[in-house]
Amino acid sequence: MQLEFEVDLKPIQRRIKPANASRNTERLPAIVKLLVLAYQIEQAVEEGRACDYMDVAQQLGLTRARVTQITNLLLLSPTIQATILTKPDRIQHLSERRLRSVLDEVDWQEQEILFQQLLTG
Repeated sequence: MQLEFEVDLKPIQRRIKPANASRNTERLPAIVKLLVLAYQIEQAVEEGRACDYMDVAQQLGLTRARVTQITNLLLLSPTIQATILTKPDRIQHLSERRLRSVLDEVDWQEQEILFQQLLTG
């Protein structure tokens, strides 16, 4: 699976929602947005748009520790990442904090077992 992203590492500006925007618009779970951001951060560092995670943190107004937490999502098995990105309805209730317990496991098969337990539990 190949994913391509672009990110402009400038300070994040709050977006104002248009008055006519539907309130029933389905939102992506935060974990989906964080995983995409993790890919964008990694791409920015690889392409030289940021020197390192500290540089990214400064550009985004985050701590280096927070950037590390976000990019650690890339350590999830490809199957888990694909589920997060392609089946947001299955992970609506899943927080990043709960997902960190899966990241404690380095074996991808074990991660997938833990992930399934999170989804069903």
